[in-house]
Amino acid sequence: MPIYSKGKYFHLLTVLLLGSLANPLFADDFHYTNLLVGERAAGLGGAYTGVSDDPSGLYYNPAGIVYSQGQKLSASVNSYTNGELKYKNVFSGQDYVRKTSSILPNFFGIVQPMGSGMFGLSYAVPDSINEDQDQSFSNVTISGIPIDRFIINKKKEDTTYLFGPSYAREFSNGLSLGVTLYYYQRKVKTINNQYIDYDDTWISTACSGAACDSDKRIVNIVEEHSESGWKPVLGLMYSPEAAKYSLGLTISQTSITSNYFYKQKTVKRYSDNATSVTTVDPIAKRKHPTEVKIGVAYFPSNKLMFTGDIQHYTAVENSIDNGIKDKRKSVTNFAGGFEYYPTSRRAYRGGFFTSYANTPALSDADSLSYDHLDIKGLSGSASFFTKNTSLTIGAVYSIGSGDGQATTEAVTQSLEYKSLALYLASSYSF
Repeated sequence: MPIYSKGKYFHLLTVLLLGSLANPLFADDFHYTNLLVGERAAGLGGAYTGVSDDPSGLYYNPAGIVYSQGQKLSASVNSYTNGELKYKNVFSGQDYVRKTSSILPNFFGIVQPMGSGMFGLSYAVPDSINEDQDQSFSNVTISGIPIDRFIINKKKEDTTYLFGPSYAREFSNGLSLGVTLYYYQRKVKTINNQYIDYDDTWISTACSGAACDSDKRIVNIVEEHSESGWKPVLGLMYSPEAAKYSLGLTISQTSITSNYFYKQKTVKRYSDNATSVTTVDPIAKRKHPTEVKIGVAYFPSNKLMFTGDIQHYTAVENSIDNGIKDKRKSVTNFAGGFEYYPTSRRAYRGGFFTSYANTPALSDADSLSYDHLDIKGLSGSASFFTKNTSLTIGAVYSIGSGDGQATTEAVTQSLEYKSLALYLASSYSF
């Protein structure tokens, strides 16, 4: 076993362990389809750009709300999500597992006539991660260095909020235009505690220098990130009165106006006092991709509907520390669904969707690279109607696979992902 000098060894291992399971600036910039939004839309796998005739249309395609039924309409959706991301065989054959769960109202919307058009107001949470990790690894080896025990306790919250007004108007028979102006806000907070107990024999025989007088370390990292801005959504809908189809198109772009970053790192050796380093570093405002969505809906009868969406996100490049470029490739996702009314009092929906990663594929030659995880999902829901109200229960199940790097070592692990979301929604019209 090689003999490491004091500076070389502890710099290497500290960077390694602090970087373990390192995330990008925000937790799921890897994907653009995270939580499905809306009562009816979620059951259709998010394939709603060509329909959008209820309050969730304020989010998917505001042009569709001109075809909403009733003088006024409101809807709310509450969802519970539980997921797991597993890095295979990270530490001496042991897997590294991140679990996330959240329960929250992820949509509320209301529409009503205004002049010759329709006005709406909506609140949406398209992404929310509440990550909790408590793992202990025994007798592992990292970069050839034996560790008796490595404990990680991590808590991470990452939520995106959208809130704003919408307006839509029909300009000719079956052709409407709508716009939503969302205020965008994203907040992230991470607390990461690590305990490292090096192998006593290695400390006494292979490590040299005064820094080797303690075989235990405690590391605490606290990070806070936030960004805010605006996300306008421009929508177009073509729905001829006598036709059995409708077409939808939306274009949107998030622009960041302010951001914030704070980080505090504390490292304590058992043999001396704690050494604490606090940094508050400015970070560049992120560029977001342009989003273009095309949707179609087909109505073979008054009881049956089929929908399909193509969702494209342009490539984007951002600068991070030390001039490194964060390059995200363009991504095209797909969604499709059906809706069936056996009676006027019940409706059933099913759908599928993709959520492909915007990161390049990985290899062992890459270092400090982002995960590449492609996700696919299925959704289903059932709605029950009275004269003025509806109640919907539904579920979304997602699975994924890919490659990732759990540590700063240029070693790629296989990724496995699964998630289940349950939601309850209600609407009222009059």
